[in-house]
Amino acid sequence: MSKVFISYRRTDSKHATGRLYDYLASKLGASNVFIDIDSIAPGERFDEKIKRTIKRCDTVLVMIGLDWNPREDGEYGFRLNNPEDWVRKEISAALASSKKIIPILIDETEMPKAGSLPDDLVALTARHAIRLRSGVDFSGDARKISKAIGRSWFRPILLASSLLLLLIAVAFGVYKLNPVIDRPVAIAQVIMDGMSYPDQDVEKKHPNLIVNSRIIGEKYGLINDRPWRRKPLAVSDDNKREFFQPRAVYTHSDLHVLYLAKAWHEPTIFVYELKPKSGELYIVDQLPYSYGTGYYFDDEANLAIRGEYLYYFWDSGHSGRRYKIGSQEPPKDADFYIARKSQFYTSISPNGRFIVAPNAGYVSDTAPEAYRLATRGQQQGSLSEGEFTGISLYDKKLDSNSILFKQKYTGDWSIGSIIWSDDSEAIFFDNAGAVACVWKYTISHRVLQKIVPEHQTRSPFFLRLEGRDFILYVETTKDGLEVLTSRLMIATE
Repeated sequence: MSKVFISYRRTDSKHATGRLYDYLASKLGASNVFIDIDSIAPGERFDEKIKRTIKRCDTVLVMIGLDWNPREDGEYGFRLNNPEDWVRKEISAALASSKKIIPILIDETEMPKAGSLPDDLVALTARHAIRLRSGVDFSGDARKISKAIGRSWFRPILLASSLLLLLIAVAFGVYKLNPVIDRPVAIAQVIMDGMSYPDQDVEKKHPNLIVNSRIIGEKYGLINDRPWRRKPLAVSDDNKREFFQPRAVYTHSDLHVLYLAKAWHEPTIFVYELKPKSGELYIVDQLPYSYGTGYYFDDEANLAIRGEYLYYFWDSGHSGRRYKIGSQEPPKDADFYIARKSQFYTSISPNGRFIVAPNAGYVSDTAPEAYRLATRGQQQGSLSEGEFTGISLYDKKLDSNSILFKQKYTGDWSIGSIIWSDDSEAIFFDNAGAVACVWKYTISHRVLQKIVPEHQTRSPFFLRLEGRDFILYVETTKDGLEVLTSRLMIATE
């Protein structure tokens, strides 16, 4: 099996490298893909480990983004001119060992010129490069890279190959004759089967509200024409129940999707558990609801998954319940508080480093600390003034603030739910309202991409299955209060 070393600069291509690593690890096995800190034991010397690993590897991937060789204010000028730069050391060691080297150009990055590199790296420019795009083309590009790596795989001698094929044939014969063997199917592939892209005329039906002409000040990339493919997991039937707050977790060798459902005329909210692989649907609980009394229904933050349990509110107070996911056992009372969304909504990244918040002009002097940190230094007015709307970010490590994007406020939409990817590299959000869509913002690349174009969508929820990113969301069409159709959807690149 081929062994692969990935050379990259964290400040330049961490997100793209992480996704490619997950993809290659799923194909080659994690033990055959080396990506520095994930494979170095505590106390082990970094430089010695790098050299030994490159020596054992068949292929070296050199990830090159826009900030791969930045100019620094030191004696070396450009970063790769520094003999102590680890990326330079990695590539130099690979070139000296005559390993197969494949430059990977991220998005629109061009191949570096020979004159911009130190002498020991010039040979890199003679290698054929492969482009890796972060949008809908990522999967196809990753397959090309995997295929290029595969050409260098070790070919066993003919006798060993014949013996291996014989063993496989025998094992397959036993497998076919034994119908009771559990034959696992990759859950990601099961979910992806039947997915499709939106109709080509969807943009005509749902024109963009985030457009270049309304950008204020900040610079970021905007992609409006590369939606993700998707399919429904559940569709409302004659009961006309609307779906809310999708959540999901992979446990007990299966994907479990949890969500709420309610028809406007019903006094009950249903908590559902769905297994997409088998189509099995289970009613976890039924919650009393009425306007002003009973269960306090908030569309943003009533459900939370912690470990193998689903926690949710039972009534308008703070009393709650928890359900062991997949057990189909009666829920039990639980003393667990889930903060409801307020006008000062914030979302903290999984690694604890970042805080993001809508920046639509709320008065900040009465806001909680997290919101004030995210919007620190910004001129805030009242929402009715409608000067702008967008999302702001606070970086705890650097104690700094930035505006991810900011648009002229039109009065017909606002930022809704915000959720992070597991690796803290991207956020997903809906611009809630009559024209709601779902968007992805990649922090490191400052790219905003419209991934669900329809205007009846909301409540995105991120999950990663077998190295692939998915989002759950809800798509609902109404006639007044009555639900015409509500769909629980899942999408991927």
